[in-house]
Amino acid sequence: MIVNVTDAGAVVIEGTGNPSLVNDQSEVSIYAGVTLLGFLTGVGTHIDANGEYTTQSGSTLKGTGATSEYGNVYLDSQSGTWSDLNLFHNDPETEEIAGFVTSAGALSGSLTLDLSEESALLPSGGTTGEIWSGNSGNLGELIGYYTVVVPPSVSVSSAASEVTARQSLEIAAGVEGGGPYEYQWKKGGTDLIGATNATYRVEAVSTNEAGVYTVRVSNPAGTATSDGLTVSVNQIEQTVEIEAIADQEYSTQTLTLTGAASSGLGVSYRVGSGPATVSGNTLSLTGVGTVVVVASQTGDSDYAAAPEETETFVVSQADQMITFGAIADRSYSTNTIALSASASSGLGVSFHIESGPATVSGSTFSLTDSGTVVVVASQAGDSRYLEATSVTNQFEVNHASQS
Repeated sequence: MIVNVTDAGAVVIEGTGNPSLVNDQSEVSIYAGVTLLGFLTGVGTHIDANGEYTTQSGSTLKGTGATSEYGNVYLDSQSGTWSDLNLFHNDPETEEIAGFVTSAGALSGSLTLDLSEESALLPSGGTTGEIWSGNSGNLGELIGYYTVVVPPSVSVSSAASEVTARQSLEIAAGVEGGGPYEYQWKKGGTDLIGATNATYRVEAVSTNEAGVYTVRVSNPAGTATSDGLTVSVNQIEQTVEIEAIADQEYSTQTLTLTGAASSGLGVSYRVGSGPATVSGNTLSLTGVGTVVVVASQTGDSDYAAAPEETETFVVSQADQMITFGAIADRSYSTNTIALSASASSGLGVSFHIESGPATVSGSTFSLTDSGTVVVVASQAGDSRYLEATSVTNQFEVNHASQS
């Protein structure tokens, strides 16, 4: 049973399906009714010698199976310190049923009372009390409970309104006014689907949960919306590391970069300075010098961007080697020879005659007489490669036959 005391001049008693009214009368028909025990907080001023308060017309309050409503009402102060509210059937004689099962069903309907003369003694919202069968002087048995309601007042609070992403968030509603309550949480004025409990909880928040939260609370007496609670969600700090890179020779054309972020998010790389390029996590060397590689992680909705980390190493000139195959002895009749040699660097090889009857132009070798010829292949190097060790070939030029 709900009793709405918002307006003392129109106190509404409403059946809510509970209690199921069994034995709601005494053996004497005049006591066919129920009592809200200790309803007023003091002795009512409108109790006359007979205890009668008023007879209400227009009442629809009754239980299933009853032929008349609860319309006869009076206050009684058996205790001398509070006043009970007694409700009787309009026709107690017809409601006296053998076995005391008057209105053996759920209570429904409502009854409105003018208790303005007792306004100072009305119970506050949230007060609960017992409902007994019979009247104050002839109580039968406890059959249920009543709750006093007024329009709710509501506030919201949280142990922490500033949280870090992936932590839990819980906001609680503090409500007064008497239940039952219905809740609807909102963020930015928009209903949060399924958020209809006294607390709103998110197990692992993300930054998109930041905003202003309110809760709308309703009870049988009205509706109220709380002031807003502003929730801030901070991103998680993260760090990034890059694996150390040893100094390199230019002969190492590519390197695989390895790094990690504490967030578990992917790491990006770029060349801060120096002769290199990067694609994904592959670093390609383009020359000799000092290379600075920068590792970064830009963050996401939960993680803030990590401070960049750098790794510095030196690329030095690479060694190279010349391959110059042996030249077979030959007769003077072979006037020219095409020389062939290669450097491991891929750079061009140069030739010169150290001694003997021959000349060279580019890679073309020309004989000028018979004798011992010494040819030298060399590669001077460049900014990337050191000078190669020269390779020497020696062969004999024999007199040519004639006829």
